[in-house]
Amino acid sequence: MKNYPIELREKFDALAEQLCVSSITLGELHDGAEQEAVNIRFDQDQWPACPATIE
Repeated sequence: MKNYPIELREKFDALAEQLCVSSITLGELHDGAEQEAVNIRFDQDQWPACPATIE
C-alpha cells in the first residue's frame, strides 16, 4: 500500500479489523516469506565468497 492514495490507506486502516484471510492464503504467504528469507540468507552467505567476474 506504499504508493496508493492517502484516502485509500485511511479507508484500509479504518476497516483493517474487519478484514480476514483464509488459512490457505495465510499458509501460502507464510511459506513465501519463509522461502524469501532463505534466499536472502543464501545470497548474503554464499555469493560474497564467489569471484566477481567469470572468465
